[in-house]
Parts: sequence; C-alpha cells; structure tokens
Amino acid sequence: MKRLFRRLLRGVGLAAASALVLSLATAAGDPHPLATAPAGPPDATAPTERVGALHVHTRASDGGGTLDDVAEAALDAGLDFVAVTDHHARPLTTPARRAGVLLVVGEELRVPDGHVVVLGGAATGAPELRIAAHPEGPTRPWRGAGRAGFDALEVWNWDSDWRDDGLRDWAGALALLMWKPEAAMLRLIDRPAASLERWDALLTEGEPVPGLCAVDAHQRVTLGAAGALPFPRYRDLFRLARMHVWLDDDAPRAPVDEAAAVVEALRRGRAFCAFDARADSRGTRVWAAGPGGTAGPGQTLVWSDPPPTLSVRVPDPGKPVEIVVVRAGEGPVHRVPGPEALALPLPGPGVYRVEVSLLRGRRAVPWILTNPLRIVEAGPEG
Repeated sequence: MKRLFRRLLRGVGLAAASALVLSLATAAGDPHPLATAPAGPPDATAPTERVGALHVHTRASDGGGTLDDVAEAALDAGLDFVAVTDHHARPLTTPARRAGVLLVVGEELRVPDGHVVVLGGAATGAPELRIAAHPEGPTRPWRGAGRAGFDALEVWNWDSDWRDDGLRDWAGALALLMWKPEAAMLRLIDRPAASLERWDALLTEGEPVPGLCAVDAHQRVTLGAAGALPFPRYRDLFRLARMHVWLDDDAPRAPVDEAAAVVEALRRGRAFCAFDARADSRGTRVWAAGPGGTAGPGQTLVWSDPPPTLSVRVPDPGKPVEIVVVRAGEGPVHRVPGPEALALPLPGPGVYRVEVSLLRGRRAVPWILTNPLRIVEAGPEG
C-alpha cells in the first residue's frame, strides 16, 4: 500500500509539474486583486499598519530570483516590506528600498536544533531577532525543548504546510492550478495545529514568544534531472500569507530605521498574520480594555474588577466568520460564528490570542492569527 501511495504521489508530482508550466503561462496577466481594504482603522488611536512577508530566498542561496525580482513582486502584491533571509548569505548588507519596498536584512542559519531565521543585528542597529524556522515541518524540524536558542516562532510556514498534504488535497489544488494559482495554494493551507500547540505551551512558561507566519519563498521547485521551475512565484506567495505589524507612528524613516522599527514590532509581538488571499485583513484590531487601561497584542494589562473586556474587529470578508479566543494552557474559551466584531469579558488573568476563520459550510478555514496579549494579576500594591 505504501509503495502504491508513493507511485500515486509521483504521478501527482508529474501532473503538478505540467500544470505549473501552464499556470506560469496563463496566470501572468491575471493579478487576482484582493478585496478592498477597510476605509480606516476602527478608532482614532489605531497604530500605523505595515504589511510584509518573512523568510524569502534569492539566488544568493537556493532561491530562483534576484533582489529586484523580489522587490517588484512585493510591489505588485501591495507589500510594504520583505525580509530577505538566504541560507548563510546576505545579498544585502544594509536595509534598502527597491521599487518602493523596504528590504529587511536577514539570514537563515543551520544550528544544532534546526534552522533559525535571524533579523536585525548590526545591519539595523536593533538587537537580533532569532526565529525558529519551520519548527514542525516534515524536514528540518526544531528539535530543542523550551525556547532556548530563539526569540520568536514560525507558527506557520508555507514550505512545511504543503509538504504535509495528501493526495486528496493535491488533487483539488491541481484542478485550480492552471487558472487560479493562489486559490490552488489556499486549498493546501491548514490550521497549523502542531505549531500552535507548541506555541501555547511556550506562552504558559513565562516570557512572551511572538508567533510569526513565513512564506519561505524560493520561486523555484526542483524537478531533478529535468531542472527547475520558477514556482511558486514570489508574487503569488506574497499575496497568499502576510505579516501585519503595528508601528507606533507613521513618521517617515530612513530604510535602516524603518527596518529596525519593523523588527522591533515583530519582537514585541505587535503583529498578526493573515492569509490575505482569502480576504484582505488590513484594519484588524484586537485589544483589551478595563479600569487599568488598554492593551493590544504584545502588550500587558493588569486584571481589574470589573474584568477587562477583549474586543475584536475584523474587516467584512464577504463571507461568514468564526472568532475563537484562545487562552494559553487552556484552549478556546470563547467561540462565536457570524459577526465581524466581538466584545468578551475575560474570565481571568492569562495569555489570550485570537484566531479568525472563514466558514465554508461546516468547514472553518484559517484566515487571521493574532499575537497574544497578557492579563496579569495586580502586584501587592495594586
């Protein structure tokens, strides 16, 4: 049976290669525009939002494109920044803007426990941010226990996600691949349950651990002796899954300062990730408010009486949604289908994050994953 399954997968791979060639020829003129973003933030104090992609490879290592290819694809996809992270190579020495897109300097390194993506450092003047890459991937998973060796965790990675899919998933994707490559890739995206379980376990141990989504883009798939295809294209991946970071203000900055601000926002967990090819998530807001003040993802609020209220607002995606509030160490504490807004009195101190899915019949498909906010007990003088 295993041998038969391998043969079937090999056949699927050959069919995929043929379909990919056709998709590259037919999809070039179809930009697949995203849904219109909301007109503005839900309140006047909303921070500045920047949208980007993490974990991108170029020809400096095992990618298929140049820095200019990356920048042009990012511009076409509507990104503000891209983190270029080649294997043990830095084609950029300092952050730069190309085609109006900020290119953040980074690198992917092999370490004893797996792979880490490193952002920041001397190139930006900001401390290094070390991200455990594809921790639950079928190849090169993270083997270390706890959070030693990294500051943040890739809770979703495209290059790991598609490798976990079976024949049935690929069959459905191949039916769309020639005409709608983004829709085909969306069929292969699952809720990253194992990575989220690891993340929640880390969040209960003490210090905050930001969760990030990575496209792990190469624009290159190897076909063995037949060579390689420039697929998935940078542009399609940049539209598929994106990191949204909140900066404190929209003041103009030099590239090195803007890169430092982006890396610092990621380090603090002032960010969320979204599969924006499903629907544009710009304008999403999550915050807790109580007598002690207000806090969003990556921030802390003191528990109070009356209890703080957790509020969630997402843009209208044109489809039914489900909002799930997760308390680390406990699991979902609230699940509500239907609305694009939620106000929930919190049950007690803890670490809370939000998952938003789109409902398709009985199936919930992932759309937005937010970083957590912390509700802590008041100190002795509180």
